[in-house]
Amino acid sequence: MNSNTNKSENITRSLFSKIGITMLLLGILCKLAGAGITIALQNFVPDISSQGENALSAVRMVISSLPFVILAYPVVKLSLKNENTASSIGVIGLDKIKAFDMLKLSSICIAAVYISGYLSILGGWMLSFVNMSSPISVPNPFIPSELFSTIIFYVILLPIVEEAVFRGLILRELLRFGVDAALFSSAFIYMLYSGAVDKLFPYFVCGIVFSYIAINTMSIKYSLALHSVVNLICYVIVPQLTLVVSKTGSFVVLGALALICVIGFLVFFFDFRKKIFVKRTEKERTDTAESMECFWMNAGMVLFIIFSLLEIFSISIV
Repeated sequence: MNSNTNKSENITRSLFSKIGITMLLLGILCKLAGAGITIALQNFVPDISSQGENALSAVRMVISSLPFVILAYPVVKLSLKNENTASSIGVIGLDKIKAFDMLKLSSICIAAVYISGYLSILGGWMLSFVNMSSPISVPNPFIPSELFSTIIFYVILLPIVEEAVFRGLILRELLRFGVDAALFSSAFIYMLYSGAVDKLFPYFVCGIVFSYIAINTMSIKYSLALHSVVNLICYVIVPQLTLVVSKTGSFVVLGALALICVIGFLVFFFDFRKKIFVKRTEKERTDTAESMECFWMNAGMVLFIIFSLLEIFSISIV
């Protein structure tokens, strides 16, 4: 009995470690590719800084997103190609989630993004008061980026690749360890991938929501649709709305949005918590706890966590 248990734990640790090493390798490759794109742009377009803020915004988006868009799926797919999974998250699924449920879940994701954004801005203001001689620059989710590249990357390309990788590949492999373990471990990996402090909370919440949809519909097409809609609202519609109204009107819009986000998040989260956090049997809880222990206690995942935290910390202090 102990021999079978140890064998099962070794298999679990091995898969978690492989996923950790894969994500670490992907992160390093994306960093190198981003550096290569930066060097190429400096050589071929040396006066890019004089092209205006929209051009700089588009360049930053290409440097940060294009390597992941190109490399993520083939790298993860190649790494996990020899894994034999019994789960089946495919492209054709059973629609078990109603349209109104999708609306509630999208509200949870959007609220998480903007709650994190408000906290980031508040934290920046507080740090600026502490260090008056050196104002702190913080990410502002309400300032619009260059529109065309935002739609291409954040509304189309990134949702497709992220859903294919994190839900279509990684979540599918993790489902062998149970729904709860797969849900939280895949959301945690997705959160670390975000690469920024202000994105940790929304990426974790969205990771749980998108995984929940993929598991219940046995498809990534619904989570992909929701992912694109959430990004469209958060990165295009709301920033453009604050751009066209006056400064006073912007504060009114953002204030109303803050109130709606907090209320919506609390209402819909508590409405869905029993569906997402289903009551399990004692054996299922034990199996989940053992799987999560294996998730933390392996070299590959530890290295990926350290790499991600160093990246997040370096970006936060720049």
